[in-house]
Amino acid sequence: MELKQIDQRVLTTIKEYQLLVQGDRILVAVSGGPDSMMLLHWLWRFKTKWGLELIAVHLNHQLRGRDADLDQAYVEKMCATWGIPCVAEKRDVARYAQENSLSKQVAARECRYALFEQVARLQKCNKVAVAHHADDQVETVLMRLIRGTGPAGLSGMRPKRALAEFHSLTGCELIRPLLALSKREIERYCQVFELNPRLDHTNLTDDDTRNWIRHHLVPKMKELNPNLSCVIQDMSHLVAEDDDYLTELAKQKVDHIIDQGEDQHIRLKLPELRQLPLPLQRRVILLLLNYLSGDHHWKKVHIDSILKLAKREAGHQKLYLPEGINVERHYDLLLVHKRGPTHTDPRFQFCYEISAPGTYQWAELPFSLIIEKRPRNLHRPVDRGKQENAQGDIYQADFDAADLHFPLLIRNRRAGDKMQPLGMKGHKKVKDIFIDSKIPRYQRELWPIILDQQGVLWIPGLKRSDRAKVTEQTQELYVLTMKMREGFWC
Repeated sequence: MELKQIDQRVLTTIKEYQLLVQGDRILVAVSGGPDSMMLLHWLWRFKTKWGLELIAVHLNHQLRGRDADLDQAYVEKMCATWGIPCVAEKRDVARYAQENSLSKQVAARECRYALFEQVARLQKCNKVAVAHHADDQVETVLMRLIRGTGPAGLSGMRPKRALAEFHSLTGCELIRPLLALSKREIERYCQVFELNPRLDHTNLTDDDTRNWIRHHLVPKMKELNPNLSCVIQDMSHLVAEDDDYLTELAKQKVDHIIDQGEDQHIRLKLPELRQLPLPLQRRVILLLLNYLSGDHHWKKVHIDSILKLAKREAGHQKLYLPEGINVERHYDLLLVHKRGPTHTDPRFQFCYEISAPGTYQWAELPFSLIIEKRPRNLHRPVDRGKQENAQGDIYQADFDAADLHFPLLIRNRRAGDKMQPLGMKGHKKVKDIFIDSKIPRYQRELWPIILDQQGVLWIPGLKRSDRAKVTEQTQELYVLTMKMREGFWC
């Protein structure tokens, strides 16, 4: 194929998906092989057209001994020839794979993308360019199909996506300008410009699934349809458009379904979720899982298990999913949260002594307590209840100072805890108070309780004791103010 046609195919992809804009600062991932060397050289040829700033990044995986060092040296030499700054680093990928129980292929990818994010942040790049091409797309779609996937998987690799959509690096896009080119076209380009790229001989083996698909499955499929790459590309584009549309609809519905949410905890209203068509239910769940876990490849079995839980009408149910995600159903709410030590360890307990009036706060706990002594003529109504506040939720309760004896205790619940609620003659178990108030189990373990030497005095936001209540004979009182950190209730 003529060089002009190859250039035009790349330019068409760039224009169609708006991959480049004037003045982009691009980090180019370069292994030293034909694909990445063509990408780097092509961007170098056209950098004046867009006023591009190019920086190359190379990861030496240390998996191929001397060959890996020669790859690095070749990349550094070519970058110096073209005047392109190059960041090259070595990572012990084999060790990383062993420590994290990963295959070497997966470990290598994780190490590469971690380096991309690191260098892109330090170099203030707004784009990261990688050299995936049409043949890679075919292999990716087939591999996902064999392993099991949904529409997002069948849509293949996108020409453009956020580099770190669910992490701290924002405003940086990963782009694939060569996605419309075949491997043959890339090799032809390298021949024309005499790039003499490095060859990774491990790609010739059948040691991993992708290589086997490349060497055995794809050739057989091309015997049936020589135009296989175009067919897969067309299908991926159509599926991607449909999937993007449904995902956008799901994003619009999420705000109406979320009851409360923060970085690690999301609370969904089940009646609203159940009203959605099943495809949108699936996408809403997937959006939330990805938000909490990052770029994890969630499977159909995970989504189905959550939807099955959401359909149940009775009893407390809980799921433990990968990536430290817990899903629980409580009444008409579905709780999706990232597991943490205070929510997962049933042995977690806290207990602190309060020796006198003052302000108390604890670094590991999501609330603070203020105790003030006031004359009765300044007191506020008994147990004023919950007040909305921009900094979180505030609860207050007043106690007769003559009947409140320090030291007090603040702790979480214990088996057998009970109290005499205000206005009641008998006692009630704290466990039953939580259940009656429909407090989720994971919140009960962290919910603060105030006690004196005689037992429970106050469960902020729920009940206060009949003891030490303010009466006409009260001369002074203690005002207890509990401030909950914003987001605690979800």
